[in-house]
Amino acid sequence: MRGKIFISYRRDDSGAHALNVAQYLQNKLGRERIFIDIDGIHSGQNFRKVIYDKLDRCKITLAIIGPNWVVARDEKSGGKRLDNPEDWVRLEIEGSWERKIPVVPVLVSGAKLPSKSDLPASLQPLVDYHAATVAAGSGFRNDMEGLARDVAELMERRPWGRMTAAALAILLGVYVTAHLPWRPPFPPPRPAPPDPAIKVPPGSGTPFQDPLGNGEPCPKCPEMVVAPDGSFEMGEEGHQHPVTFARPFAVGRYAVTFEQWDACVADGKCEPPGPNAEKFRSVKRGPVAGISWDQANAYSKWLSSKTGRFYRLLSEAEREYVTRARTTTSYWWGKDTSSKQANFGNSSYSPVSVEKFAANPWGLYQVHGNLWEWTQDCWHGASDYVWHPDSDYPAGAPKDGREWITDGDCSRRVVRGGAWNAGSEQLRSSNREAWKPTENGNLVGFRVARALSPDPSVIATIKQQVEIGLSAARQALANSGLSMP
Repeated sequence: MRGKIFISYRRDDSGAHALNVAQYLQNKLGRERIFIDIDGIHSGQNFRKVIYDKLDRCKITLAIIGPNWVVARDEKSGGKRLDNPEDWVRLEIEGSWERKIPVVPVLVSGAKLPSKSDLPASLQPLVDYHAATVAAGSGFRNDMEGLARDVAELMERRPWGRMTAAALAILLGVYVTAHLPWRPPFPPPRPAPPDPAIKVPPGSGTPFQDPLGNGEPCPKCPEMVVAPDGSFEMGEEGHQHPVTFARPFAVGRYAVTFEQWDACVADGKCEPPGPNAEKFRSVKRGPVAGISWDQANAYSKWLSSKTGRFYRLLSEAEREYVTRARTTTSYWWGKDTSSKQANFGNSSYSPVSVEKFAANPWGLYQVHGNLWEWTQDCWHGASDYVWHPDSDYPAGAPKDGREWITDGDCSRRVVRGGAWNAGSEQLRSSNREAWKPTENGNLVGFRVARALSPDPSVIATIKQQVEIGLSAARQALANSGLSMP
């Protein structure tokens, strides 16, 4: 499957629904295939250029339509936003059609497909497209499975004549390279830099840093460690359920620091921390505080763009898994805690350096105390986590450690770990709280995670063989007076 998926939505109409759709598709099709959010546009940038640059890399657009999508009005003029030629949603849909990108209307919150009379002339063709409906609650998964299948099918469509001709040419090239002494007059392609995480023994606590996308060092990128694959019992006693991680993954050794956050601010992709957190800047190597859930996700997107790796917030299951590090007690070091092991109970009246206190067995610092940390998950009550052996996601909590973004309250997100003013009970490995994603007080920060990339040497070998085959095919066809399609 080639190309990407552009998700168009109005934040005040369907923001939470759009994010849930995006996260489901990221799990199904790959995080790197989804484009969502245009709010990274800054003063002096051209709206159309930013939007169109993203659309140029997409193959399908999903227009998320809620109850107020059509009737939303501009606060200043009072006119309908869709009637404004500079409206972002309108530009996204018009830009898609200009590039012959199909637009799929996705109806949420009981919305109906608008009639032509409700739309400006340029958007009226939208009503001719078959709409998908995505329900909330228990129907979300079934609706999204159908939408994911439809999207995958649309993205796989190809002009079969060209595909057949290209396939025959490749086969001919393979035959030529196998039977003739001729070889293409170019060196094999240089493989991409390997993922530094691949060489790190999972669970060893050995740190690494990703370089920038151009291979240069990135001293302000977070230090990472690799968590091993494995299983554990997640949650409070009486509400535990088994979770299995099939593959290792990389996770921040520390919470993101002020210095690391400031690099994103300097690039114009992040906002300064909340005003109540600025007083903590004097802490050497202090964790950045005063970061909302949306801001933490913005940092993850920026870091992904800088490194070419796909960073994200941890799922709630990942956060508890790396906190425990194969331990089963209330804290990774045992059943009790003190100010010699964590920053809590106003023992310091502020966050402390991310390097203070001992690391857990997998090399993570301050998984208990100092600052609460955002996770990706929507809030679910304790009863939602009771394990039923015959249940499947999302009837029960996810079995594989992914983020849980269905059937819950997505107006609140899960935080973990406790903070500098918290009681010892709030620091426990299984403790969880729900915060509004807009909360950016001086008690919350975050750390990042990412998947491990496949060994690029395998990919490079395949690409090399394809290039050799194509070159040989072109040569053979040219000798016959033909050319490649």
